Amino acid sequence: MQRTLSIRGRFWIAALAVALVSLILALFVPLTYSETKYHSLDVVYWYVPFKNYVLFAAGLGCIVVLLFILGFARHIATYSSAVVLGIAAVALMYMSFLSITTFDEERMYIKDVFTEHSYKWTDMAAITLQYDDIQLTEDYVFTFKDGSSVLIENNRQFDEASNFIYTTARQHDIVYSEERVIK
Repeated sequence: MQRTLSIRGRFWIAALAVALVSLILALFVPLTYSETKYHSLDVVYWYVPFKNYVLFAAGLGCIVVLLFILGFARHIATYSSAVVLGIAAVALMYMSFLSITTFDEERMYIKDVFTEHSYKWTDMAAITLQYDDIQLTEDYVFTFKDGSSVLIENNRQFDEASNFIYTTARQHDIVYSEERVIK
């Protein structure tokens, strides 16, 4: 009787191990990366969007599916689908590091996947906190002097910046208001 594990078994065990570890990785890797890269004495607060966690989890999911596919049968179709899934996993994980919002004393910096904007506090005309009591959602609307606006969804991670936003609005004479919105 052989005591070695088959190639199929090795792929399936690797897929299960990655699936078990992926939850922890998906929660901590985007946060750790952004704290490491964007940490500065100037940055008072940084916010990692939920999209980053979803993209990283999707990349890990592609790796798990890749390993399961390689565990079934090994021929040209499985190898080519594994290559496609591997490329998709790398692309998704890379994109999970590209979005962040930071606040410092002089500006608000918003970097989305392939766009980035820097807004100075002196260019803002108003900040409005829109809340819905029924759905328990809150959104910050930053309105600028040129009439454009930026909407940022407030969640539990963003709650820590609320006091800083209010204080900064008062320091720069920006109109701060709260309004109830029914969605």
